[in-house]
Order: sequence, then C-alpha cells, then structure tokens
Amino acid sequence: MQIISRVICESQNIYKAIILDLDGTLWKGTLTEDGIEVIKRRLNSEDSGSFVAFMRFVKALSKELGIYVAICSRNDSKQVVSAIENLNEKEFPLKKQIDCIVANYNDKSKNIENIAKQLSILTKSCIFIDDNQLIRDEVKQNLPEVFVPNWESHNELITILTACCTFDRYELSLKSRNRKHQYKILQQEREKNHLPQLFIKVSDDKNHTEANRLYSKSNQFRFSNEKGNNECCKSLVFEIYRNNGENLGICSAITYTDNKQELHILNWAISCRYFEIGLEEYILKYIATTISTGQSITFTFVNTGFNGKAIALIEKYKDCFTSKNNGYDLCFTLDTQLMNTIEANTNLKELQ
Repeated sequence: MQIISRVICESQNIYKAIILDLDGTLWKGTLTEDGIEVIKRRLNSEDSGSFVAFMRFVKALSKELGIYVAICSRNDSKQVVSAIENLNEKEFPLKKQIDCIVANYNDKSKNIENIAKQLSILTKSCIFIDDNQLIRDEVKQNLPEVFVPNWESHNELITILTACCTFDRYELSLKSRNRKHQYKILQQEREKNHLPQLFIKVSDDKNHTEANRLYSKSNQFRFSNEKGNNECCKSLVFEIYRNNGENLGICSAITYTDNKQELHILNWAISCRYFEIGLEEYILKYIATTISTGQSITFTFVNTGFNGKAIALIEKYKDCFTSKNNGYDLCFTLDTQLMNTIEANTNLKELQ
C-alpha cells in the first residue's frame, strides 16, 4: 500500500487544505435564522450524528496529516467566530483545528483565493466542501483547479475523500505533521511583530539532497527548473530557528556556481510556509555580502506560470535586477540605498 500510495502521490495533485462551508455542511440549519442555541441543540441530537462524524474525519486529517482547515461561510464574520467559541469540542470537533476563517457575503471563489493566500498555498492545493450545488458550480466555474466534490450525504463525502487518494500518504514524516504547528508559530510571531525575529542557519548541502527535495516541492517561489546535479555547482540550505532554539526546518535553498568574476545562482526556492517574514530579503542580503570585491551576481530565472511569489520579489526590487539573455538571466546589483531598504524589510538574524 505504501508503494501504491507513493505512485499515486507522485502522479497527481496533492491537496494541503480543506475549506468548509458551515450552514448545512458542518451543522444543520442556518446560523443567522436559527441562532447558535438552536444549532447547539441540534449538534447534541442524534439527527446531527453524520455532521459530527464528518467533522471528526476532518479533524483526523488535520491532526494526522497536517491538512489545513479553513471556514468559508456566507455569514457575518463576528457572528461565526462567536458561534464557534460557544460550542465545545464534543459538539464541534473542529474547534481547535481551524487555521483560517473567512465569513462574508462575497462569491466563495473570491474567498477561497483569499484563504489560499493567507495559508501561502496555491488554489489548486485546496478542496472545497459545500452542501449548496449552486455555490459548488460557481467555484468550479471560476476556480476549476479547486477540487469540489459533489455529494448527497456525509458518508458519501467521506468515501469520496478517502478513495480518491487526494492527500499526501507516503511522506507523513514529522515535518509533514508539523506543518500546522509551524504555521501557527509564524502567525503568533507576526501578531507580536510584523517582522518576527527568527534565526537562520546556513549549511552546505554537498550532495544537493535537501536543495533538490525543496526544488521538487516548491512552485510559488522557485527561480528555475535547474537542480544541483554536477560537481561544478554548490548548494546551500537555510534552516530557521525560534528564540528558544526550536528548529522549524529548512526554509530555503540556493544552488550556484562561483568563480572570481561571477556568482551565478542557478536556482533559488523558498518553502511556502515562510513567505512574507523577511526571508527573501535576508537571503538577498546574505548573497550580496558574501561575494568577493568586484564579483558580479546573476540569477537564472524562468517564468513557470506558477512562481508568482518569485516574480513579485523581482518586481518589488526591480531596481536591483537587470535582465539579460532575453530575460533568462538577471543581473543583481545593490547600492547602499537599496541595501538599507532590504535590511529594513527583514528582522531575521544569523544563528551564532
């Protein structure tokens, strides 16, 4: 079964988030019309057994596989948050598993895009569950890459999600199961300070093993399709640590060639868990401060159609990047003013 699961996971899209409607999907009735007390009584009745069983199934996905859980509801946001706070875990098993809540009266396709952005994943990594066929059709039309199953009962829904092998089954390592834990840590750090103070350790990746692993998984921030596969190039990996010494894992990798005239970055990737915390700026600063006097810096860059985060960084610092070779290579130059700007946009420090 492990071999079969591995083949399936390598040949199809793997989903990282399950996005859930509330009314009619996680509980019977509507919050605005019935109120939380009626919803609460129903969740404690035998009639809601299938709703609670489905939530327990999603809870298992969250805890065991590290799947993100998000709420996408056509309700008032404050009312939704208050309602969930008024329910206990027996009534609402997902209470402590929710990573993101978006509740308003916008089209749900727009809200799913917002949720994916908050979780730093692609919309193609999302599953959307809603009991309303019209809403399912709207999402399918506007976001065809999102998996939107059709279902009549919760038992059927559980069977669909179990049978279609949509989740990563063969690589359920500690790293995979800690995905939600790492996400929550970074969210807490962001709440305390817009730029969290974390620490970076840089290590040689002599066999390019970790770098190539990250290149194979990264889509949103990857500069090219190049891999470290020869003796002429070197790879570095960047690990991220909290103040208390906790290692949050490998966050980025670069592969490069180096001679007296030029440092050429063949590829650069960042894990989606670590966007927008100043990591991009830290690595740009690291590259700029490690070159020899008079040595130039170039990057190989290929627009894959998915690496929008990398394109956004290049656009953000467009004064630093100059295109050559018809845009395939980018020259990188930092003057004092730009260096100061980059330093102001990161609070990450080197691990001593």
